[in-house]
Amino acid sequence: GSDQLHNSIPAIIASGDALGLTGSQAAGHRSNYGIGAELRIPVISMLTADVSGRYDDYRFAGNSAGKFTYKLGLEFRPIDTLLLRGNYATAFRAPDLVNVFGSNGFFTSDTDYYLCRQKGYGPGAGANNYQNCPQATSQFFGNNGSSSNLNDVTAKTLTFGGVYSPIEKLTFTADYQRVQIKNEVTQLSVDQLLQNEADCLLGMTIGGAPIDPNSPSCKLYESLVQRSPANAKTNPNGLISVNTFPVNASSESESGVIASAKYTADLGRFGSLGLDANYYVEFKHLYQQFPGDPVINIYHDPRYTDWKSTISGSLTWNIGNWSATLFGQRYGSIPNAGQNATLPPWILYNGSLKYSFDSDAAIQLTVNNIRNTKPPVDRTQTNFPYYNTYNYNPYGRAVWAEFSFHFGAK
Repeated sequence: GSDQLHNSIPAIIASGDALGLTGSQAAGHRSNYGIGAELRIPVISMLTADVSGRYDDYRFAGNSAGKFTYKLGLEFRPIDTLLLRGNYATAFRAPDLVNVFGSNGFFTSDTDYYLCRQKGYGPGAGANNYQNCPQATSQFFGNNGSSSNLNDVTAKTLTFGGVYSPIEKLTFTADYQRVQIKNEVTQLSVDQLLQNEADCLLGMTIGGAPIDPNSPSCKLYESLVQRSPANAKTNPNGLISVNTFPVNASSESESGVIASAKYTADLGRFGSLGLDANYYVEFKHLYQQFPGDPVINIYHDPRYTDWKSTISGSLTWNIGNWSATLFGQRYGSIPNAGQNATLPPWILYNGSLKYSFDSDAAIQLTVNNIRNTKPPVDRTQTNFPYYNTYNYNPYGRAVWAEFSFHFGAK
């Protein structure tokens, strides 16, 4: 196969000559092929093994990357109503084309650690703290560049659980899942880059440890930061721009349980009633951006607002040519913007009513967000629209009708 990416912006913006404007651009392609096989092997009457493997090869920007991944699974059925299962699998993701061939401009501000440390400011408390430095919020242009030296993102997954059907049309499932991801792609931190550049220009760390300004690392840091000349009439030695690029540095792991229950009741002349419930809860979500950084447990850190749990369920009534469904989704609590409390759960309901004229034609009325539920108001949020736009959406009630007809053979 082959993937291509092309995204251009006007030359005046790409050159930086359009004041206050920037954009994203990219151009490149890659080719790939893959081959795989899967076997199901009956070990004994109650035990079945599932073995699969795959090899993929990618070529991009003059580089090639090949990876073999596999999956080992077992299914054990001691009695007809109980199935125990587990599997271990590896996976990978080739470098994203945008990270290999693209660039993205942005405007930002940060502490100019070099100028601030020159003037005696530092991380300690008191009047000489960084926040009192005139260059504490220096504004400059930034660019997220690309890298053709990125490695594959790799992952390992362990899953085990079971399926239990005590009676006909009633099924319970529960599975524990753990995922470990390595070599995740992250942009080189602008703040960390400016701290490293200050160490190199001053020849020492903030703690006084000596730094070789001629080391390859220092040469790299200094090349990524552009400053105005020392004799400039305004902002001498000040920040003009900072360039970053993607690196394989982050690692992440998640573990949790997925559970579900399904039941169908026969109501005789009143049709049938189906119940479907699903529950997901994460026990732990660890993240580390760079080696040596602290490992963050996201669910114990109020700076992060990932859902820890979600619950969904649906009730479906079928009678004759009619079918009605009510679906509910509950999103758990997350920290507020002030990081001093949690917001209440967010619960949405959807519904539909369907009439089938025959096996080929049907009409359906659907309503999403029946109660027109709005995102929880966050009174510690200082910016419009005063709720967390990353977790919640502003969509209110939506109603539409749909007619479907199937052409062709039965």
